[in-house]
Amino acid sequence: MTRQRTQHVHFLGIGGAGLSPLAQIHLAGGGTVSGSDAEDSPRVATLRARGVAVRVGPAASQAALAAELAGVDVVVASSALPDDHPEVLAARALGLPVRRRSEWLPELTAGHRLVAVAGSHGKSTTSAMLALVLRAAGLDPTAVIGAEVSQLGGNALVGAGDVFVLESDEYGGAFAGLQPAIAVITNVEWEHPDVFPDEAAVQAVFAAFARRVRPGGRLVVCGDDPGVAAVLAELGRTGNVRAPDAADADAASSGVPAGAAVTVLDYGFGARRRWRAVEAPASAGDDTTRAQVLRAGEPVGTLTLAVPGRHSILNALAALAVATELGVEPARALATLATYTGAARRFEFVGFWRADATDHLPPATVDAGCLADTGALAGAASPSSAASSAATSSAATSSAATSSAARSSAARSGAAAGVTTGLAPESLGAVPGQPGGAQTGTSADADPAGTHSLEVIDDYAHHPTEIRLTLAAARSRARDRALWAVLQPHTYSRFAAMLDGFADAFADADRVYVTDVYAAREHDDLGRHPSDLVTRLRRPAFAVHVPWPELTGRLAADVRAALADTGGDAPTRGILLLTLGAGTITTVGPRLLATLGAGPAG
Repeated sequence: MTRQRTQHVHFLGIGGAGLSPLAQIHLAGGGTVSGSDAEDSPRVATLRARGVAVRVGPAASQAALAAELAGVDVVVASSALPDDHPEVLAARALGLPVRRRSEWLPELTAGHRLVAVAGSHGKSTTSAMLALVLRAAGLDPTAVIGAEVSQLGGNALVGAGDVFVLESDEYGGAFAGLQPAIAVITNVEWEHPDVFPDEAAVQAVFAAFARRVRPGGRLVVCGDDPGVAAVLAELGRTGNVRAPDAADADAASSGVPAGAAVTVLDYGFGARRRWRAVEAPASAGDDTTRAQVLRAGEPVGTLTLAVPGRHSILNALAALAVATELGVEPARALATLATYTGAARRFEFVGFWRADATDHLPPATVDAGCLADTGALAGAASPSSAASSAATSSAATSSAATSSAARSSAARSGAAAGVTTGLAPESLGAVPGQPGGAQTGTSADADPAGTHSLEVIDDYAHHPTEIRLTLAAARSRARDRALWAVLQPHTYSRFAAMLDGFADAFADADRVYVTDVYAAREHDDLGRHPSDLVTRLRRPAFAVHVPWPELTGRLAADVRAALADTGGDAPTRGILLLTLGAGTITTVGPRLLATLGAGPAG
């Protein structure tokens, strides 16, 4: 066992999505772990249950902090914490090495065949799919994923094999120092405008990431994506990669020279892709996603997914291509992908509600821990004011996602009586509270008349492209039901920079509700207000700004009004309501269902 494996590592921000899986992996590898976080959360509870000492909130004194750091070998600090954070300064004053997550990852992944999954969108789903496939094939991988995945037991997978699947984020220099054997780029688009001034800056970072692939390695990319094409063109000019063979005509035509160290394998819907998907038309009443898969023009088999959308097909193709490079038979990989049930906050089913008081689906009860973690109780401070510090907002966001997964786990196990929000992804469509976990595909199936049902779905989408793709998938699922989108913009910088993109992203929705911006690490509103988006939306015709404290009540009133059977000839044929954003918006669905179940106000 190496010295790095047995070190005592103290994590600052240990409850966050970025550091909690690293802490779990270090602990499982024989090391000692401790840490601190701004807030309590399910992730913190999980670590404590495994014997990890975690302090929540500020240290009582400098002496107490020094005692806490006694015996620590290295401190790993969240990227959300500034260099002048008191605990960072205290560690350095004691002579302890302080690493950022990006600096710790190379040490953690050393000695493994690293598969680094990157891209502006789709990283978590692709990483989760790949980890599931590799585990089922017996490769026993280690994995770090940016979302909770119930099938993998959380956001970290600790295996004894030599493959390490790492979701790799371009934000905050997290690519630096990695040396992947296989790198995946799902897409490249302007994102994180607080760090990258334009699309060219993002493309440059991804090109640098691709150059870090080990000699003889593989670069697996979505050949349909314009941003990826720009990255490949840049790599071609510098002679870093080569096309695999004549079958990959698109890569060859992109200017990639022969004889370079790294081989490009592309995938997509394009006719010349190395790995190509040909969509199969959906049959009536079938919510599954299907496509025929070809490799170098030869049929491989049928891809069947329980998660919706063309983007899910592309994510699965990436996982299939990588798994095949690692020795997994395509047929076996396809069989495992058919069992994939999703990750937390990725088109995650929240619950049903039926307006008919004599024949309703029991509403969800609210996970009070989740609401407390996020400060999202009705009438609480707005998301902007709730995020007064970077560390606090980071913890709040991560705990909201974790609480969603925890609710799903409770519903599966029945351990938390009465908690019925969020069902197990593997039973997507199960009716909450129904005896025997009755299965159904949509709320229209639960209510054959189709005039009284509300279905709530929660998704992490917070970029215009993600919103557009998620709404397209929701539109297909909704069929002839009304589709309502509820957006909590995430960070002022993104909202201001991409306002025109947001204005074009909601064409598939019938109604749009925009609430207050979740500021996260930011404080300057840049002169923008959520109503700026409302005035720019051309479709749909119904769009409104609703302040955060009023959001749940307004939605409940509008749902009741829309689903009320007033004896007219054309009552609303059900509603699919989609909550969108990376902040506390994840708490709205459970609170809405609880409010509806409590009956009309007053």
